[in-house]
Amino acid sequence: AALELKSACDMQTSSLSQAALARLLATLDYDAVVARARATYAARAAALCEALHRHAPSLRFREPEGGFSIWIETERTGDELALLRAGLDAGVMVDPGSAFRPEPSDRIALRASYSNAPPGRLAEAARRLARLLAGR
Repeated sequence: AALELKSACDMQTSSLSQAALARLLATLDYDAVVARARATYAARAAALCEALHRHAPSLRFREPEGGFSIWIETERTGDELALLRAGLDAGVMVDPGSAFRPEPSDRIALRASYSNAPPGRLAEAARRLARLLAGR
């Protein structure tokens, strides 16, 4: 059914790709794959949130309801790019908040991804981020 709908909507997609996807979807339990992925990302999000609460309790963030990253607000002002460079030197990488804000702010914000790291590494990342933001 998906193959027929796709064919009717877009004649430019490769027939071979469509057939391969149709076969894959017919041979695997897609709902189980999605459930495993959700559980994996939920565990990673929980690990990062717990580590941030423990190591950086002054940071403001909401526990994610989905997605792959956490938006973190700080009370810190200053040069966001200098902070990011110092973070790279300390072995922690975050996305600059200014790239995601709808309006400029003098407060530094960060987007921390948890999508590609095992929980143990996320705990270490939270420790490094806390040290970085504390200026140590």
